[in-house]
Parts: sequence; C-alpha cells; structure tokens
Amino acid sequence: MADQLPPDLDLCAIPSGPPPPGVVPNLVDPVNLRSSIIAVSAVMTAWSAIFTFARLYNNKDKLKWADCKSS
Repeated sequence: MADQLPPDLDLCAIPSGPPPPGVVPNLVDPVNLRSSIIAVSAVMTAWSAIFTFARLYNNKDKLKWADCKSS
C-alpha cells in the first residue's frame, strides 16, 4: 500500500476515513489539553519530589555509598 502513494504526499492533510455516525469532526478548532497536561505534570512532579525527599530524610542514617550507585 505504501508504494501506491506518491512520495511527497502529506498524510496529515487527508482524512483516513469517514467518522462514525453521529460524530461531527472539528478540524478547525480542536480541543486543547495543554493546560490540563501542564497542571497534572506539575502536581505529579511536586508529589514525586516530596516523597523522594521524605524517603531520603527518613533514611539519612542508613544510606551508604552503594545507595548512590545506579547499578
């Protein structure tokens, strides 16, 4: 199938098929999830940092040089 398409064809510019019945495609102004992704990423990064520092603080007397090694 790939050898039937011209090499300079932009596949993002043509639809792959018709949408299901009852679905209206919105290709002009699609939904933007940028703010949601940034918010979830910020919250998860903060939680991971809090848990990492809490674990390091609680185990500060038990840590040895081998705990810093990656392998």
